[in-house]
Amino acid sequence: MALVNFAVDFGNGYVKAKSNKASFVYSSKLGHQSDLGTSSLNELEDTGLSIHVFNRKDEPSYVMGRDLSEAIEPSKLINTSGTSNRYSVKNFKRLIDFVLADLASYEDNESVDVRLVTGMPSHELSMPSKRDAFHNYLEGRHIAKKNGKEYVVNVVELKIIEQPMGTLLNEFMNDQGKVHKALTRGNVVVVDLGSGTTIIDNYKNIKRVGGEVMNSGMNQFLSNIAKKMSNQTGVSFTPEQINQGLRNQTYKAEDAQASYPFDRLFHEETAETIDNIIGKYMEVVEQENMINTFILTGGGAHVVGDAFVHEQDNFYKVKNPQIATVNGYYKLACSIDMKNNQ
Repeated sequence: MALVNFAVDFGNGYVKAKSNKASFVYSSKLGHQSDLGTSSLNELEDTGLSIHVFNRKDEPSYVMGRDLSEAIEPSKLINTSGTSNRYSVKNFKRLIDFVLADLASYEDNESVDVRLVTGMPSHELSMPSKRDAFHNYLEGRHIAKKNGKEYVVNVVELKIIEQPMGTLLNEFMNDQGKVHKALTRGNVVVVDLGSGTTIIDNYKNIKRVGGEVMNSGMNQFLSNIAKKMSNQTGVSFTPEQINQGLRNQTYKAEDAQASYPFDRLFHEETAETIDNIIGKYMEVVEQENMINTFILTGGGAHVVGDAFVHEQDNFYKVKNPQIATVNGYYKLACSIDMKNNQ
């Protein structure tokens, strides 16, 4: 039986997905379709926004997509990350089903059997309760509608690995599934700057031999700047406004009346964040001279990566750090496929 290869990185801030026919990066938040609003001018309603409507049987409809925060007020969006155990959160399970349906919508048939490769933060993968909860929900059948059309995804084969390993496979595995000896025989440190966490892992001979997870990432980074801006100006700012200022590279938070520069606060928060990461990194790596390769990855590398590499110049930032992990997952799925067909 031929399986379709799916790879998904279910990040706290963004979900990244890839197959042979599609790839996308969406916010990990969901929106209620009812919050899109209504208009009597239907002929003018085509906004050009990239959003899709999803639902499961006997449930209300939700919205997901690249332009979600433009379609629905950010304060109304639904967080899928949860608090202590994301894998038991109902909205996270909805996110899983909707992402799989989205990937399936690009296939030739509405029902597909898939090989799914995904990942978890390294410390959570070693926790049986969280690993099993994630595994048990992913494995098997998922049914959801996208824009009114139903898709059935049957996860026949499932592989869950450490999140940073995805980036390492993307860096060191070629398209024929061969892994470079820099990973199989080397000693590698990877810093993964995510939305909810910062993972610092040490891999020796492709096995994780140490690591730490900081329960702070880019979400906290943005929140800190927003709070400081609010305190200094007396105007209430949100992390979404800060993020928009970073994305458009104005380093200004805008509201209906004015725009407020935050470049100084950004540089201060960047310096503090890097200091904290390096401090934790030094706890993981006691002898830098024993490490062959130092890698910086994750969506946060877009934001503070250059400053981090300037401060810690033995590191290099991977190309396209936000999608490096899911690209590695997809390479692994394809390599499993090739081995099974030999």
